[in-house]
Amino acid sequence: MLTLTLGCALVGAVLGLRFTVWILVPGIAFGLFAAAATGIAHHDGLGTIGLAMVLIAVGLQLGYLMGTTTRFVVAGARAVGPRAVAPVSRTAH
Repeated sequence: MLTLTLGCALVGAVLGLRFTVWILVPGIAFGLFAAAATGIAHHDGLGTIGLAMVLIAVGLQLGYLMGTTTRFVVAGARAVGPRAVAPVSRTAH
């Protein structure tokens, strides 16, 4: 289950770097469908399937949050640009 959550968080981070928040709707829908289909195929219990579905949704959302935060931090750093150092004037006293 930890691998599932971390994998979904990584996918969410990639989505957060590239897309708006509306990408989470089809992403979560696909993840829920995949979890249900896999759980049914493996004859897992309803609780296990439900837990997997919750972990997929939460992992994608937290990953998206991390990816969006990274995008805005990088954009802010680019907006400031490299700090210019004032030239030192050497005047004779």
